[in-house]
Amino acid sequence: MNGTFDPVTVDQMKCRVGSILLLWSRIERAVDADIEALGGVARRPGEGFAQRLAAWERLLEEADAGRRFETDFRTEVLARIRAVQDIRNRLCHGLLGVTADPSGHYGDAELRTELNGEVRAYGRDALDRCITVMAHLDRAIGAVGRVAREPDDARASALVAATRGNHMPEWDG
Repeated sequence: MNGTFDPVTVDQMKCRVGSILLLWSRIERAVDADIEALGGVARRPGEGFAQRLAAWERLLEEADAGRRFETDFRTEVLARIRAVQDIRNRLCHGLLGVTADPSGHYGDAELRTELNGEVRAYGRDALDRCITVMAHLDRAIGAVGRVAREPDDARASALVAATRGNHMPEWDG
């Protein structure tokens, strides 16, 4: 903190929750689109995201050209998907509440969740970083599939580098 108080309202925190949920839908659609691009079947009624993500992983592994940079990139994107999925699940299935104190008497705003017996709190900055990562993740997902389908190593490597530079913001999530 820079020594000055920057108040956050409950409405501003609610906007962050809404942003995460809207961005999550882009992530799900990106995985579905890439499954179909890789020759997989469209989403079946009642099929959850965990099954879709597993199907996407299998298709990517089948298309894998054995390039280390490709495997590392896929692993990195999957780790981000799982990290934001955990936050999304906590918001949808374990939201306890939002605290905000525009006067600054009780500290920074935070969102509290409890899921599977574990309580977590997310401050404004953590939610903002998550939103930034999520805003780029659909493009990174598409790039993973394009890399898997790209037969030319140099082009695939360039796509990984470009995606990391443009759509993989730093995050400790």
